[in-house]
Amino acid sequence: MFLRLSRFIPGIILRLSLVFMLGMSVACAGSNTGSVVFNHKTTWQIPGLCIPSVLNDGTIVSKPELLLSCSVEYRAYVVDEGWQAWLSDGATAGAIGLSCLVTDLDITLKATNLSGSIEYCIHTQGSGWQAWRADGASSDMTNQTQRADALQIKLTGEAADYFDVYYRVHTANLGWMGWAKNSEPAGTATIGSPIEAFQIVVILKSAPAPEGDGDASWKYTTGDDWLDAQLEIVCAANGYDLETCFYYVAREFYYTEGSLYPTGDWPPLFAREMLEGGTGNCYRFASLFCCLAGYLGYNVRAIAGAVPSYSQGDAPHSWVEIIIADQVYVCDPCFQNGYFGFSWYMITYENSPVEYIH
Repeated sequence: MFLRLSRFIPGIILRLSLVFMLGMSVACAGSNTGSVVFNHKTTWQIPGLCIPSVLNDGTIVSKPELLLSCSVEYRAYVVDEGWQAWLSDGATAGAIGLSCLVTDLDITLKATNLSGSIEYCIHTQGSGWQAWRADGASSDMTNQTQRADALQIKLTGEAADYFDVYYRVHTANLGWMGWAKNSEPAGTATIGSPIEAFQIVVILKSAPAPEGDGDASWKYTTGDDWLDAQLEIVCAANGYDLETCFYYVAREFYYTEGSLYPTGDWPPLFAREMLEGGTGNCYRFASLFCCLAGYLGYNVRAIAGAVPSYSQGDAPHSWVEIIIADQVYVCDPCFQNGYFGFSWYMITYENSPVEYIH
């Protein structure tokens, strides 16, 4: 049987054609339900009815929202329990108040009519931020005792064009924190309060954010509001990734001579000078990267020391130390700025081509 219904709205004629065939059903991508109103009184709810979006000029949107479907599934690996069952769309993974802390997680994306994936990484006490993973990939953290204290999640491809991913964590010391979204850090990377539980949800960009107040993460602060705001801008522009931020400092600023032998809490002061002026000496290169690394949640310190001089004696120099699981790594953005044939990112004192003198 063929049935054509027309509903007249000022300036718009919405024509809905429904085809019913004996013993068959009409299927449509997505899980939305369409509504057909008769005489402004009776509403038929038709599961799967998809009405394409039409612009004022009559153009049909290539991927109208009613045609799209996107959800997320996830599970937690909990100390003394192992992998928990898969959950979805805002359910709480983990265990609150039972001292069963999360060490790893898996996340998968279920999308209809969309390309793309979901990527995620965790920050652990002692090891810092782990590598990004995608679509259900596990790490080797299930065999570790290091607790997760922060996480980042993001969508890619068309999924990221139409949807936002929101997530929040429950920590042992702070309880439920605020919602983060689209690769923002959630948790306490700077103070290391372990994650007990977390929630994840994917929402259309046109939809309101999930309810929940508070900060998504424990914010590192330099004590300078302007500088803290600039650190957020730089970290966000570089994907909240430590290595990307290192090369940003090494490549986007110019070396100039400046004052030596800093005193007091000098990294915030010199970092601000670097951002405002675009140039600086080794102390300013080290200061800016030190502040960025601290903002990203790393155990970091700027060193005022020396290196052997080409002429004679030792030359004053500054670099950054990052401590992960009792291992000290050297990052030298100033040397990276001037010497391109070697990577000065996360090297050790043992494999450094120069002697660093404290």
